Amino acid sequence: MKIVNNPSNLVKARQAVSALPDEERAVLILVCAEGLSYRDAAEKLSISQAELQGRLLRARLALMKNMSAPISLFEKRKPDFLSVAEVACLPARKF
Repeated sequence: MKIVNNPSNLVKARQAVSALPDEERAVLILVCAEGLSYRDAAEKLSISQAELQGRLLRARLALMKNMSAPISLFEKRKPDFLSVAEVACLPARKF
């Protein structure tokens, strides 16, 4: 499922990411959209790697629940797919 091909999925992705608590959204964007390692993202946020992993898991589970999407959409960078965080960061467009 390429979520960028379906405009309604773009809207859902933006809404789902926006609904996350700030702490979870920040972790998701740093790791999934910006491609930072867990260590680098944890350092940037001044938290432990264990805390970062917990926040990331909660964010991914919330997105899966809200979007009814498979976990593969939320894994670190896949060359032919955009993660929900990446889609949520795209500028809004008219379709």
